[in-house]
Amino acid sequence: MKINYKKILLVLLLFFSLILGACSFLETEQNPPKEEDPIIDDPIEEEPQEEQVPEEEQVPQEEEPGEEDPKEDEQPQDDYSKISELKLGEAKTIGVVLAVNKESFLLSDGTGNILVYLGNTWTTDLAIGDTVSVVGNVVSYGKSIQFDKSSTYTKEGTWDIHFSKPKEVDKAALDNYLSVDEIKAEYVSVAGTLIKSGSYYNLIIDGAKAVISVAYPIDASSLNNYLDKEVKITGFITSVSSNKYVSIIYNEIELAKVNNFISYDEYELSYKEYLYSVLGNDIIIYSNDVDNPYGIDLDIYGDDVYCVFTSYDISSATDPYAGIDKEEFYNNYSEADSYIDSYFRSLHGLMSGDITPQGHIPNKYDVTYEDTYIYLTHAFYVLDYNGGYLGYLPNDLEGNFQMIWYGGAYASLNEVAAYILAFGETPVNNKYDKSKGKSDCIADFGIYGRVNQDIMMYDSSKWPYEPEMPGISIYEYTETDFGTLGGYTNENKVTGTKYTQKVYNTGTTINRGAARFCFISDKSIKSINQRKVFYTYNHYNDFEEYLNYNNGFGKRFGNESAGNEYCGSKSDFEKSAKSEPTSYPNIKVMNLVEIFEIIE
Repeated sequence: MKINYKKILLVLLLFFSLILGACSFLETEQNPPKEEDPIIDDPIEEEPQEEQVPEEEQVPQEEEPGEEDPKEDEQPQDDYSKISELKLGEAKTIGVVLAVNKESFLLSDGTGNILVYLGNTWTTDLAIGDTVSVVGNVVSYGKSIQFDKSSTYTKEGTWDIHFSKPKEVDKAALDNYLSVDEIKAEYVSVAGTLIKSGSYYNLIIDGAKAVISVAYPIDASSLNNYLDKEVKITGFITSVSSNKYVSIIYNEIELAKVNNFISYDEYELSYKEYLYSVLGNDIIIYSNDVDNPYGIDLDIYGDDVYCVFTSYDISSATDPYAGIDKEEFYNNYSEADSYIDSYFRSLHGLMSGDITPQGHIPNKYDVTYEDTYIYLTHAFYVLDYNGGYLGYLPNDLEGNFQMIWYGGAYASLNEVAAYILAFGETPVNNKYDKSKGKSDCIADFGIYGRVNQDIMMYDSSKWPYEPEMPGISIYEYTETDFGTLGGYTNENKVTGTKYTQKVYNTGTTINRGAARFCFISDKSIKSINQRKVFYTYNHYNDFEEYLNYNNGFGKRFGNESAGNEYCGSKSDFEKSAKSEPTSYPNIKVMNLVEIFEIIE
């Protein structure tokens, strides 16, 4: 076999050029993971990509094969062009894949970027970081140039790439795409409200004429978790259509960080008004600084504790859910409004808390102080006269309060985290064995049933990719499943590796997935300041701590956060690890007054 040394040299030079002339959005620093209504006119319904190629240009003419040149080794056979120098017509180039959707991929060689459009029959077999050579027809479409669907490509290998900070696009920058003559594909992030119009997913920015159109997402169903929510999308702007729709091939979507924190005075007023509405206007709120007539030492529950003492007579209460039709119950659903209400719901396998579909990534409205995450010490309990749990009011720095009741059934990320932290155990719909309890779990609570009440096993020699939990050598940790209300695809934003989690509970089967809560389960620990609750969505590769207020989750730490591939075994880690897992971050403890001084 003849070896084309000039071809090899040319490819190496191009790859070397790729490193030295790296795009502004590539660097060696990792980009930490995340794994987001106004009514507008439907986007154009025709396949815009199909219009891009004049009919006479769709099929390039093949040359008749001739005799083999005996001096082949002396003549380069692949005359690759730099992307920045590509013109309309037949061309060939080589580069690294920066983004992929269902019908195309974006290629870069360090001098520029170009979309390679392959159509809806393409079998998506490329990933971010693949090096690819492309031969085909370059056409003009939507103020940009791109390879059309008649093009062919060859995967040459893989390249280790990292993304740096994207360009922030506001409404003015977005509208500017409508007025420019030419669009160069660039790496951006843009925040707005995600809506669905027909089969299209669009991002709306208030006040902007232009609309972001999410081009052909590979897993469109995963975007449903973000519909009608404020999200941030990161990816590459590629083209414009109908002088309105700015197309983006996206790499990441996450809930936008929108802090609507209230003041301390508003917080105090809001939670008292809520308590009066639930427990009555004659309640007395005690703190651990004030003696109560029941002789209960509130200090055992924490340093900054408030509570109301009350009782409920279950024996004389009427069961409102006897013989209820569950479908009718959920069609007219509202959250439980008392301990008795929650008690009877659990008795019949009915939920007490939020059942809104949601994804696997916490909506983080975290508070930091000098780059340190803040843990809130404030705790508000409803207790019986003997000091037993009846309810807990999760802290909400935005003033949206909702009681969780002891013994109730809960499935949302915030409420399960708050329940475990407040009571030191899982909600009732989660108390099922992972191997023998699945059928009972489904029979009792339907799609909201959860399993797994096991001791968390920690052994760095067996699982070196798992980060060390604080106090793991002193306290016993319990693990339990968090069944996301919907499936999801997780992507390592450093490496581009993806893995898909199925819907946790379909109503007939349970697919346990990779999301867990891990928490200190020592029953002798009652202080909310000593308990620890951690969440992992990637099967112990990374954790983040629940910080005792809604949407408050700490800095993610662990294996993928360190820039490594997802690992499921020791051998995975030994093959792919570039660095040791990052450690548990610093946490600063503050009370309500202190935390509101930071917010305000």
